[in-house]
Amino acid sequence: MNVLVVGTTEPVLRRLRILAASASRRLDLVDERGPAVPDWILTVTVEQRAAAITRHGLAPYRVIALPALASESELTRSDDSIRAGLAKIAGIGAPGPPLSRAGVALTRVVLRWISGAIERAALRSAAEHFEFSDDVPWPPAASRWTTGEGAELKNRVLERIPVGPELDDILEHQSRKRAKRFAGADRI
Repeated sequence: MNVLVVGTTEPVLRRLRILAASASRRLDLVDERGPAVPDWILTVTVEQRAAAITRHGLAPYRVIALPALASESELTRSDDSIRAGLAKIAGIGAPGPPLSRAGVALTRVVLRWISGAIERAALRSAAEHFEFSDDVPWPPAASRWTTGEGAELKNRVLERIPVGPELDDILEHQSRKRAKRFAGADRI
């Protein structure tokens, strides 16, 4: 993960790289010659911070002004807090892609359609290729489902198990019914 450091001297940048290495291996501190789009930016002054936000287009919380980066003596006095801040930056990580509500909704619809198609195909193939075997008899309790005119497998009726969002809807509906039953319908 690239962290651009703006407005410091080379000795301060070297010391900051040592602190970053002790905080996390994932951090790569670079100067102005670094990548065009950094993940985080550290500046010395508030004016540099405002310019960096405008120039690089990062979210404001990803551009941090640290006056302690002005000189090596100030950086030495605040080693622990800078190291903790760099560890927090490494923990938060690089920015992810922005999620659009339309994209999420479309993905849900497509995934429901695909999972329904997979379930239907699995049901068809399970019923078509099911064979009774006399070598391994069914237990007596299962005989009403596997033999005779009302056998579910012969009639190709298999119980569908709800999963995913469908299961969530069923559970939510059951919890609302239970809440109404215990609390009284007039209060909910």
